[in-house]
Amino acid sequence: MNRLFASFAFLMALQGCSTHPFPPEPSQQNLGKLVVNTPLLIEADRARVSLQAGRVVDRIDRNEPVCSVESWLKGEQSQTIQPDSFRISQLDERQGDISQGFGFYGSNDASMGMGVGFRLGSVGLGMGPLGNAGIGREMSRVAQAMIQVRLVSTQQPNIFRLTCYSAEGWLGSVEVPTVTQINQVLGGIATIDLAK
Repeated sequence: MNRLFASFAFLMALQGCSTHPFPPEPSQQNLGKLVVNTPLLIEADRARVSLQAGRVVDRIDRNEPVCSVESWLKGEQSQTIQPDSFRISQLDERQGDISQGFGFYGSNDASMGMGVGFRLGSVGLGMGPLGNAGIGREMSRVAQAMIQVRLVSTQQPNIFRLTCYSAEGWLGSVEVPTVTQINQVLGGIATIDLAK
């Protein structure tokens, strides 16, 4: 028993020594590519840079689609995503209710952050698409749709994900952003091409 405990403690210590872990191994699929044409700066203490209407933004307009390019690491220093061609190895499409923590400011994926709303019984509480607080059934129906792709590059292995969200709308009326819409959001800073 002591040996098992000592082995476990040793493994935990080794894991703690790793200050720059790499993201999970991507699949070998080739579902397309993302080409970054212009260097993108990820600010210190952040793990993503957001783009909307062809420019980098700190605050997003919830009435317009938005994309984020993410690094696996959040460091004390800023990171620069250099021009590169990233293979797309995985693709996921989802839509969800913003009052339940889905969307740009909250996600069902723990690595993206916490939700901006919560539910009490059948009543949703949260922020509406125009920043207005609200209570009731209408709030529980505000939604976003998203497409998320896993990026792979040997030159920049920590840059691992592109996530694009639709504008906020009513649940059932939002659609996953198309390649054309994503390229409009990226505005030439980057371009995406999915395999047919």
